[in-house]
Amino acid sequence: MSRAIAARADPTEKDRVKAALSILLSQGRAVGVHVVAAIQDPRKEVLPFRDLFPTRIGLRLAEAAQVDLVLGDGMRDRGALCDRIPQSLPGVGFVVIDGDPTPMRVRFSYLSDDEIREMAQTYGRLRVIDGEVLDGVA
Repeated sequence: MSRAIAARADPTEKDRVKAALSILLSQGRAVGVHVVAAIQDPRKEVLPFRDLFPTRIGLRLAEAAQVDLVLGDGMRDRGALCDRIPQSLPGVGFVVIDGDPTPMRVRFSYLSDDEIREMAQTYGRLRVIDGEVLDGVA
């Protein structure tokens, strides 16, 4: 969505989206609304609304300059070395939370495609009704 909006030339439309996202991200948290955005191309024109998101996560990035684009200005200098995460460590990243100037290194669970298929095959057909596990379609 952000990329489509950033590509448009109409500033009025961009302002409307920014205002709506701002309200949703600031007031929506009180009632339990969560907005998740994910991008693969961390260029400036793709991330015009990144400052509206209170929590940002950066995984492995290709260039040092991309770290500050994704996590916020100065985060690489503060220790978020997303561009130095080796390919052998899938799931490692850095998290930045609004109000805390220190990026936190985290490790998420990583499952390969084969492991996901196996779990879906094993548990995808199980149904739990009143605490009892039933195999097959309910």
